[in-house]
Amino acid sequence: MCHVNLQEKNIYGQIAEKYPNKKIRIGGHSKGGNVAIYSAVTASKKIKNRIIKVYNYDGPGFSKNMINQYENDEIIKKIETYIPQDSIIGRILNHKEKITISYSLEKGILQHDIFSWQVLKDDLVRLEKSTVTSEQFNKTFADWIDTTTVQQRKVFFDVVFELFYSTNANTFGEISKSLSTNIPKIIKKYGEVSPEDKKIVMSMIKLMSTSYFNIMKETQNVKFENMKEKYKKKRKK
Repeated sequence: MCHVNLQEKNIYGQIAEKYPNKKIRIGGHSKGGNVAIYSAVTASKKIKNRIIKVYNYDGPGFSKNMINQYENDEIIKKIETYIPQDSIIGRILNHKEKITISYSLEKGILQHDIFSWQVLKDDLVRLEKSTVTSEQFNKTFADWIDTTTVQQRKVFFDVVFELFYSTNANTFGEISKSLSTNIPKIIKKYGEVSPEDKKIVMSMIKLMSTSYFNIMKETQNVKFENMKEKYKKKRKK
């Protein structure tokens, strides 16, 4: 059995060629999970037939065009995506594959740290559904995608991941535990970003914030209307 922890797409092809008679499992966390799925769906039919499972741990999804191109591919049935209950990163873009909610002890963005996910015996602790916060972010990203271009999103995500990698941290938890060391590194790296890209990043953050607060407002309005209906029914009784 050949287990591939994917870092770059070409590694996958090299390993598949090196072990031509082996079945394959592909897995990745965060951006690595996204790359793992992409490598699987774009592989040759011969290699796809050798793939047993593709594991994506809180990795972003794909554009609607990409989803439409591969939604009927048999490989989709072999993909399993796991996200924590407050998932933010894993809610970016679209998913067609099966999604399982895993229980994390952390809060918010820190749940992206896979080491905070709970395990019982030999399996992840699972939840029936994600939180309202995660659902709000899911709607926010959907709205955000509809109001931005592919190039804008590319610049945004490239810059965000470059800032993260500049800390040399492996998890969000490591960044938060050493903020005094990591924040200067992030600021220094951001200073190297071109003025044009900075404008795009800031405009994208503004659009995302606007979408998020609009959705929060909409959610609160729905809750208020539901409370009013319950109160009316209660008075009638």
